[in-house]
Amino acid sequence: MVDNVIETIWEKSRPGYLFLPCDLPEMKVPVERLYSSLNLSYDIVDKQELNETTKKILEMLYEAKNPAIIVDAFVGKLRLEGELAELIRLLDGKVNLYDTFLGKGLLDENDERFVGTYCGFLTQDGVAKSVESSDFVLHLGEFENEVNSGFFSYKLNNDKLIHLGPDHIQIGHTVYEQQSLQTVLPNLIEQLDPSKITPAPYYQIEPFSLPTDTSFKMTEHDLFNTIQDTLRPGDILIVETCSFIFSCYDMKLSGAKFLNQMHWGAIGYALPATLGASLALKDFNLPGKVISVEGDGSAQMTLQELSSILRYDVNPVLIILNNSGYTIERVIEGPNRSYNDISGNWQWTQMLRCFGDLSGERSQSYKISSRKQLDLLMKSEQFHSLEKFQLIELVLPKFDIPKRLREMLDSAPK
Repeated sequence: MVDNVIETIWEKSRPGYLFLPCDLPEMKVPVERLYSSLNLSYDIVDKQELNETTKKILEMLYEAKNPAIIVDAFVGKLRLEGELAELIRLLDGKVNLYDTFLGKGLLDENDERFVGTYCGFLTQDGVAKSVESSDFVLHLGEFENEVNSGFFSYKLNNDKLIHLGPDHIQIGHTVYEQQSLQTVLPNLIEQLDPSKITPAPYYQIEPFSLPTDTSFKMTEHDLFNTIQDTLRPGDILIVETCSFIFSCYDMKLSGAKFLNQMHWGAIGYALPATLGASLALKDFNLPGKVISVEGDGSAQMTLQELSSILRYDVNPVLIILNNSGYTIERVIEGPNRSYNDISGNWQWTQMLRCFGDLSGERSQSYKISSRKQLDLLMKSEQFHSLEKFQLIELVLPKFDIPKRLREMLDSAPK
């Protein structure tokens, strides 16, 4: 029973539950199962259909003059990064590469074939035009929700589109429920003949930056530009389900990983995720720094994790957006409603003393109210090398939101 649950967790990449009788801990059980290997592999239900679908996909690829691949969230969730890297190696720079918002960080943005992030009408103009003109699109690990797809506004030619998902695949308008990303992708790699691929045209897209609003001392656009310039390979960027996350559609990660909770839109995620990611870097002795962006309202959901971060002596950077409440909720519904307010007088730079670091030996806190202060701090070498937990309170305008969030709200179904 236990092995079955573990194997299913691995196969589905979903939580599993064990309900044990209350007297089981006192019972003697055979130890033989401890020495049996788990079956951590994906079962192929219909080998003939697998080969037929693989052949169809490859025929479409070989006929294409402007092929493209979109890499989405389930590639990472199903631990297929190695297979993705092998596929890209075999493609030999002949196919244009795109990621999605929830798939950011899975592709090397420095690859000469990487064009940008595709998210429907929210996509940077040049990126959207290039992928939507493709005559073959292989969408790997599709995760279809409104945030990831720009309110389902993809404009791809369905006749030339192949979806490889975790529980089915679709070639054109035909769905194959016995096949999946986990089985088809390795088969594609095994049967691919790169010499039959026609190289796609190259697209040069200008780097994206957000304009500075000089009517305020600092805005979320300034934070976007500073983080984008600050990230280094090996870093982990964690962004709360807050207004700032909508800036990240266009952010260049420069080899960093990107974690968020926009699958379900839950708030309070970033603080415990910061602890978990920091412990992973520490336990596995990995390079890089965890940089987290957390709203002041969301932080109040799981603030006690500040104590755990200090207790386990890890050194992330936590950026608190002090904009006096649930700004993302204000712009969705009720800008001046009391339910979007919070107690706005929290002393954020004193929080780590409150949670136990009385002398400041394990932490450093800053209160930042201008873009110049932010740049000087985050672009300094000390910021990257300091072996302390750093908490940065950013004082922002109450109704400041990123450009992409405004575009999404203006175009959302009413």
